[in-house]
This record gives sequence, structure tokens and C-alpha cells, in this order.
Amino acid sequence: MPQTKNQERQELVKKVVSYAIEQKVVHLHTEDEQLGGRFIKIDGKDLLHFGSCSYMGLEQHRALKDAVIDVVNRFGTQFSSSRAYVSRKNI
Repeated sequence: MPQTKNQERQELVKKVVSYAIEQKVVHLHTEDEQLGGRFIKIDGKDLLHFGSCSYMGLEQHRALKDAVIDVVNRFGTQFSSSRAYVSRKNI
């Protein structure tokens, strides 16, 4: 039975993704214990990290990190209640 256009497209995407994985362009894993934002260690090499969406580096901003720690200490990692029932007014 011949493939449909959709099946052909899906097969092409699978081939492209598989090739990208073989070439070590995608699905990489960092060896870093802690991320600092600018560099990342992959396969034993420290590389400039161009894959981040954080162009401002706010995930490393001390005031934001401190605020996250404070909120987690006060409220936990999640507020496990339906928002239709109750939610937090101000933090």
C-alpha cells in the first residue's frame, strides 16, 4: 500500500531527527553539576551555550533566585488545590 503524503512527511522528519542525533546536534546531555548560563560542558568540552532562550540571564539573577527560595519555603513546590476552589491572593 503506498504511503500517504502525511506518512511521507513523518518519515522524512524521523530521518532528519535521527541524522541530527547521529551528528550530535540535538538530544545532547550536559555534564555540568550546576549551570551558570554562558558555558555548558558536553562530551568533556566547555562550550559557549547558544541553546538557551535566556538572553538576559535572569535565571541566575540573585534576587530572583532568593525570591524563589523564599516562596518555596513558605508554600512548597506546588499549591495542590483546584484554583476554582481556592488560590493565593498575593505573594
